[in-house]
Amino acid sequence: MNKKFKEYSFNEWMCLSFDDQRDIINHYWDPFSPKKGEDTRKEILIAFEKALKENFNFLNLDILDFMQKQYLSYLKTVRRACLLIFQD
Repeated sequence: MNKKFKEYSFNEWMCLSFDDQRDIINHYWDPFSPKKGEDTRKEILIAFEKALKENFNFLNLDILDFMQKQYLSYLKTVRRACLLIFQD
C-alpha cells in the first residue's frame, strides 16, 4: 500500500500537493468503503464549516445582493419575453 494512503489532519492535508490530494481522493477513498479517509474528510468539513462561520456576515451580504440583482434581471428578461410573445 502506498505510504500516502492514510488519515490526515487538516493541516497535513493542506500541506500535500494537489496531485497527492487528487491521488488519494481517486485511488484510496472509496464510496463502497466509507471508513477509508473518514477522519480526513471530517477534518476538512470541520475546517470548511469554521471558515464559513467566520466569514458568514461578509458572504451573506454579498450573496444576497448578487442574488437580488440576478433575480431582478431575470424578471425583466421574462417580462420582455412575454411582451414579445403576446404582442398583437
